[in-house]
Amino acid sequence: MLCSIFVVLISFLWWTWPYKLDSKLPGPPSYPYVGAIFTLLHNYWRLPDWIAEGTGKYGGGSWGGQMPCIGLLRGAMISVTTPENVKYVLKDNFSNYEKGSRVRAGLSELLGDGIFTADGPTWKFHRKVASHMFSARLMRESTFVAARYTKRLMEVLRNKALPPGAIEGDQGDNENLQQNKEAHCQVDMQDMYFRLTMDIFTFIAFGEDLESLEQEQQHAFALAFDEVQRLSERRFFNPVWRLCKLLRLTASERKIARGRIIIDEFAQKVIKSRRRDVAASSAVVTETSGDADEIASKLGPDLLTRFLKTLQRSAQWANSKVHLQLRRKQTMRLAQMDRTRSYGTSSSTS
Repeated sequence: MLCSIFVVLISFLWWTWPYKLDSKLPGPPSYPYVGAIFTLLHNYWRLPDWIAEGTGKYGGGSWGGQMPCIGLLRGAMISVTTPENVKYVLKDNFSNYEKGSRVRAGLSELLGDGIFTADGPTWKFHRKVASHMFSARLMRESTFVAARYTKRLMEVLRNKALPPGAIEGDQGDNENLQQNKEAHCQVDMQDMYFRLTMDIFTFIAFGEDLESLEQEQQHAFALAFDEVQRLSERRFFNPVWRLCKLLRLTASERKIARGRIIIDEFAQKVIKSRRRDVAASSAVVTETSGDADEIASKLGPDLLTRFLKTLQRSAQWANSKVHLQLRRKQTMRLAQMDRTRSYGTSSSTS
């Protein structure tokens, strides 16, 4: 029995042992086997700030540390900051830096095989499709959308901060006014930023207005999206996450499964509606009819409609699997934007 346990332990250590890094690479203190993983875990909640501090501390160049090959971790972390190294990773030798099958599997509920998890030919396909949809016109329209929702947020905050009597100029009884004021002045800005982000990018991606800024409760899709995104990150540090997912052993995996159903139902409902709209439309856009701005002027304001119109003349239009692909593409973009929001607001509130 003890011999079996010893063999299992040695095998586990063998398969999860950290990668060897160049001794010249600076970084936080590293210890046998665990490397710098505890330093990472301690600072994970403030990851952007920690990386920025490390960049300054270690001379402004690349730095990193070892960590075990557990969960979705790959044996080491390296912060790449210099323009030359970023260019080398993202352009000169991009094919060498794969996300890999483990990352795709761990984030499949949220991102599928979209551009943020794809490698090789699949990534090139997504990149080519995206390049036909994005244009200067789309960027301008997206800016107008963001400005409109930001004004809506300012109005909501104004109404929450001031009682109706003060807004209308009727001061009324001073004591009642003060009580009303105190009841309205508490605002969770992290929650408001999240609602703003979801409203903006759900409209840009799907063409749907969640109207969550005005609602007492957040939209079910927004809640499920945020929860699935947050809980999926825990798989990076769970060495048996595949087993937990398969058997639904943890509360996190059960919540991810429920959240995925909500996300899929919302996305599929919107996609079916947009497909009917596009099919009924007589405007068909080809990839060769004019420049990007001219093409964009004939496309819908949201990314989903644009993508559907580029598929309208292809064999994929009648393929039922397109529904799932589209859902993953749109939630993938939302995840990228929402992660930016989360990091930014966590820094501002810390």
